[in-house]
Amino acid sequence: MKTLLNASLAGMLALVSVSGHAAPPAKVSGYVHAVVTGAGGNLCANDSSHTSTVLNHPAINGNPNAIIVATWNEGLSSNAGGVIAVRGTLVVYYDDSNLCTNALNRWVLFNAQDWATSGLSPFTGQEHINVIIVAP
Repeated sequence: MKTLLNASLAGMLALVSVSGHAAPPAKVSGYVHAVVTGAGGNLCANDSSHTSTVLNHPAINGNPNAIIVATWNEGLSSNAGGVIAVRGTLVVYYDDSNLCTNALNRWVLFNAQDWATSGLSPFTGQEHINVIIVAP
């Protein structure tokens, strides 16, 4: 099933150049991103709200053309006792100007919560996020 899914996504996302020649097929991969807080963690260093985390994967580091799809990973029901951030829409951006101060040429994932109704809910280190990568 995984091979079929990878082949289907790569086929759907293959790019065609201006000259009409097909580009090499995109490489599809993925991983589960674990938010890590504290010293040595992966939160955006310049985000005092702690709602942004820096993604780290060889297929996307230094690759502003990558396509990132992110979804919340609720994990196992037996591990559901931890306190987690309010789940908002996940937004990704490529930090080519080092806005985070620790993410130059890296992708950053931002939890865009509904601040008007829920207030800010920082990442706690209990969150896991599924990340699918399409690297042209």
